[in-house]
Amino acid sequence: QRLWLIDQLEPGSPLYNMPVAVRLDGTLHADVLERALQEVLRRHDALRTTFAQVDGEPVQVIHPEVVLPLGHVDLSGVDAAQREGEARAQVAQEMRRPFDLRRGPLVRAVLFKLTEREHILVVNMHHIVSDGW
Repeated sequence: QRLWLIDQLEPGSPLYNMPVAVRLDGTLHADVLERALQEVLRRHDALRTTFAQVDGEPVQVIHPEVVLPLGHVDLSGVDAAQREGEARAQVAQEMRRPFDLRRGPLVRAVLFKLTEREHILVVNMHHIVSDGW
């Protein structure tokens, strides 16, 4: 309830984002990764939860199904000398992107392609759906 109230007082704040960025080296099958992430959402109610307001109080809404599209950002066309810096800037921006507790989903994943064999996966969730993990 406290996190919901804070979000009501400071909407759009990334303060309670819980991001992780992982560098992936080697052959990557993005379609398989996307299916795996979707399976994680299917298995865990908390990751399919949004929050509504009923009589001024927060209420959890657990959705039977949530589609988690894997976002793709292709940086392979950026000059090699600037690519790492551009990747860091865009990853940082993605990590700060706020969540809408009413609309969800409250977890996101974006795959940044640096080269055919170098990627950065950013998975971000709002703290409100992470408790109890």
